[in-house]
Amino acid sequence: MLMREDRGVLYMSEIDLGGCLPDYFTVLFRAKIGSGLARRDVVLGGRKVRGREAVEMGIVDGVWGGEERLGEAAVELAERLGARKWDGEVYQKMREGLYPELCVVLGAVTGRIQAKL
Repeated sequence: MLMREDRGVLYMSEIDLGGCLPDYFTVLFRAKIGSGLARRDVVLGGRKVRGREAVEMGIVDGVWGGEERLGEAAVELAERLGARKWDGEVYQKMREGLYPELCVVLGAVTGRIQAKL
């Protein structure tokens, strides 16, 4: 995940606004943010996390200064990944394997793919 360094912020305003997160988002958030302390601070504490701090917390992979540089970094990443020419079905199944709880909550369980190794 990429983030803009100068203006990027992760902020879950639900706690401040008196709202709740949908179940699918809670499951996704648990899967994407490994640190229980980070999840607690962001979701239950309404903490605003900016660029460098998000990298240190393991929430984002990197930060880039300015909108233009962030856009360039995103395109570079997309081109690098696209050049791999991965099988889309295999990639889908592997992602489903990484987030099984989310797939169940979303009703997106499509079965397993056989390993070719």
